[in-house]
Formats: sequence, C-alpha cells, structure tokens
Amino acid sequence: MLLFHSFLCYSLNPRQQGFQWEPWVKKLSIEQSNSLRFSSFPNLIELILHNNSLYGFIPSHIGNLSNLNKLDLSFNSISGNIPPEVGKLVSLYLLDFSDNNLGGVLPVSIGNLSNLSFLYLYGNELSGFIPREIGMLEHLSTLQLLKNNFEGTIPASIGNLRSLSPVYFCHLII
Repeated sequence: MLLFHSFLCYSLNPRQQGFQWEPWVKKLSIEQSNSLRFSSFPNLIELILHNNSLYGFIPSHIGNLSNLNKLDLSFNSISGNIPPEVGKLVSLYLLDFSDNNLGGVLPVSIGNLSNLSFLYLYGNELSGFIPREIGMLEHLSTLQLLKNNFEGTIPASIGNLRSLSPVYFCHLII
C-alpha cells in the first residue's frame, strides 16, 4: 500500500513484524509531469497532496489512476485547466481541487464520476457554464463551487441530485 503525504511516499510492509514504514519516493513534482507517470501506480487508491505549495498544472495522465477513490490537491497553487481525463477516475468518491488557481471550464467528463459524493472546487478561477452533466452524479452529497467565475444559469439537472446537501453558488454571474 502506498501513502502520499507532504511530498513523501511510504510503503507499508506487512511482512515485517509490527508494521514498518519504508521511504520510497523523496519528492513529488506536479510541475514537471514527466517526473511522475501515474501509470507507475495502478493500484493507488488515495492521492492526498493538500497544502504542499504545489504549482504547475494537473497532468492529463492523472486519468491513468483508475483505482483512485480520493484525490485531494487542495490549498496549493496549481494552475491551468482541469483535464478532461479526470472523468476517467470513475472510482472517485472525493475530488478536492479547492483553493488553487485553476481556470477554464469545468469539463463535461465530470459527469462520468458516478461514485462521486464530495466535489470541492471553490476558490479557483473556473469560468463558463456549470455543465448539465453534473446532474448525473447521483451520489453527490456535497458540491462547493463558490468563489469562481461561473456564468449563466444553474443547470436544472442539479435537481436530480437527491442526496445533495445545501449548495452555495456565491460569485455566480447570471
């Protein structure tokens, strides 16, 4: 099992008596996407790199992490667009890109994340329309889109989300 936290990766070795944490990767760079090929971690289930002063963009090959169920890159300085390949992460139940510098539109492929329960995108520079495909996230209970630059109307498909708790759409230009 691999655990990423604060630029360190450890391998949990259950063969040792009592569990032993073994350092495996010393530094994880999101800026130089060629330095980390996500295909090297096909069984990774959680990638939590919040509040690590990361910068750069989210590489498209993040879509190779098909077993990922939690992706948290919040509270960093990540810029660029959310790659449509995020829609390949169909095992995700939590996606948190909050408090970064992400821009562009929210990809319609977000509607592919059928197991998603928590979606945090607040505090970015996302713009354009909120895609109607967001209404396909039938397990979504938390949706936070505030402090972005979305425009247009709130898609009626959000009414399909029966598990959704209150949603705040601050800074929505209609």
